[in-house]
Amino acid sequence: MTDELSHDDFWDRVGAVNAGMLETTGGQRGVPMTHHSDSETRTLWFITSTDTALVDEVGEGPVNATYTLAEGSKGLYAHLHGSLSLSHDRDKLDDLWSPATDAWFEGGKDDPDVRLFSFSLANGEAWLTPTGGVAFVLGIARARITGTPPDMGTHLFV
Repeated sequence: MTDELSHDDFWDRVGAVNAGMLETTGGQRGVPMTHHSDSETRTLWFITSTDTALVDEVGEGPVNATYTLAEGSKGLYAHLHGSLSLSHDRDKLDDLWSPATDAWFEGGKDDPDVRLFSFSLANGEAWLTPTGGVAFVLGIARARITGTPPDMGTHLFV
């Protein structure tokens, strides 16, 4: 797999995953967050509420942060580093808003507690593995028959 294809596959899989763990450097703990990805700008977007510890930690930002994804069914394992900051981009919020997001906020998009974060990806590592139970089972069977280790997928730096 070429490096370009690997990175395209990485962003496709990030878009297919619903959530990960986000934490600021020096933060007390990671918190589960749903992300929205933009491969062209290497940005992940998060919608949250003012009453979260993360909003207090970030303030206006930017602050260093990490985002960790692990989703076996999508064959994606990643640990990403970047800059997290509060965004006031109303057009982006409109673009990302969904019925699922709306359920979290009494006042919808106009709720005064809505906050939008941008996570500008600086670097990270990802492992893209074969997906699906059948692919895994076949890989193990092939390894047992041939005596070679199973396909561990692609490791890349993003």
